[in-house]
Amino acid sequence: MRNLNLKKLSVVSGLMLCLFIFNSTCLASSVPIVADPSESSNTNSYGRFTGTITYDATSNSLATLTFNLNNTTDINIGGFLTAFVFNNPDSTKITGWSLTGSPTGFQLFTSASANPFGTFDFLISAQGNDFEGGGKPKGIAAGSSGTFILSLTGNNLLSLDVQDFINATTSSSKGDQFFVARFKGFNNVTPDSDKVPANAVPIPGAAWLFGSGLLGLVALKRKLKG
Repeated sequence: MRNLNLKKLSVVSGLMLCLFIFNSTCLASSVPIVADPSESSNTNSYGRFTGTITYDATSNSLATLTFNLNNTTDINIGGFLTAFVFNNPDSTKITGWSLTGSPTGFQLFTSASANPFGTFDFLISAQGNDFEGGGKPKGIAAGSSGTFILSLTGNNLLSLDVQDFINATTSSSKGDQFFVARFKGFNNVTPDSDKVPANAVPIPGAAWLFGSGLLGLVALKRKLKG
C-alpha cells in the first residue's frame, strides 16, 4: 500500500512539473499592461487604458505580435485612443513588420516622435503618420476595445519573448517607456487630449507557488517512507 502511495505521489509530482512548464510558457508569451497616468504628458491626465501584449513565434523566421487594447477612459469624458508607439527589441532579428489586423482606419508607420517621450521605432495610428494627429479625432472610443496583429519576419525569432518588447524602452525626461498611447477628443475637460505611457503588470509568482507545492510533496513522501 505504501509503495502504491509513493507511485501515486510520483505521478502527481510529474503532472505538477508538466503543468508548471506549460503555464510558465503561456505566461511568458503575454504581458498585461495598464496606463500610468503619473507619467502622463499632462498634469491633469484623463486618458486610461488596459490591455495585453502577446508575442508568438511559430518558427525562427515567423512570429506575431498582438496588442489587445481597451480604452477605459471615463465614458463621460469620452474621447478616442487614436495612436500608440512602441519599439523593435532587436532589429537584427526582426527585419520585417506588417499590420495584418486592426480596427478600421489604423495604419502602421516607422519612426515616430512622441514628444515629450522621445522617438519610437513604430507608430500605429488612425490619424496618419503623426503621433499628434490632426482633424476630427477617431480610433478606439472610450469604453471600446481593439486588437492589433502584426506579422513579423526575420531570423532567430524563437529566441525572443514578450519581455524583450517590454525592455525595449525609449529614454526621455519622462523616464524610460516601452509604450505610449495617444488620446484626443475629450469632452468638457482641458486639455482635450493626452499622452499616457504604460506599466507592465507583474505576473503572479508561478514559480514560487510550484516550489511551495513541490516542497509539500517532498515532505509527504518522506512521511510515507517513514
